[in-house]
Amino acid sequence: MIARLLLLIAALQAANLCAAELPEVTDLRAEARAARAGGVPILLLVSSEYCGYCRLVKQNFLIPMQGNRGYRDKVLFRELNLGRSVVVDFDGGNVSAVELASRYQATFTPTVLFLDAEGREVAPRVLGITSEAFYGGFLDEGIDTALARIRARVAEAAAAAPAGDGG
Repeated sequence: MIARLLLLIAALQAANLCAAELPEVTDLRAEARAARAGGVPILLLVSSEYCGYCRLVKQNFLIPMQGNRGYRDKVLFRELNLGRSVVVDFDGGNVSAVELASRYQATFTPTVLFLDAEGREVAPRVLGITSEAFYGGFLDEGIDTALARIRARVAEAAAAAPAGDGG
């Protein structure tokens, strides 16, 4: 009886995991506002609909990470599908997904970019997937580096801001 219950729970969790998706980028201004408010980087997967490695990266790494509470205050997970026709860029202009990826010289899929709220890369990108055994570590390193750089910039800006008059 307990074994059946455990199998049912595992099946339901697997179904939920498979049903989960990465949010697809449509408006980077909105993503930037969310990233700025949370003080976190945007992890942007540049993907193609027909890229098997992109599906592997999403299903085996990014979707499970996105569902892990330990990442909720560290990063926004997003996907730029090169098949999308138009995306709102960080500056508010409309741009094709291919053109946006080209601006970042992300012409190979999958490419994972770590961006700040201004759209600047703040950690080394992860290009392709050579080893599943090390891929999660590469992602964690990128997230940690990006988060540290963003928090350092926020601290520097706060220290440089003029103090209030206290009254």
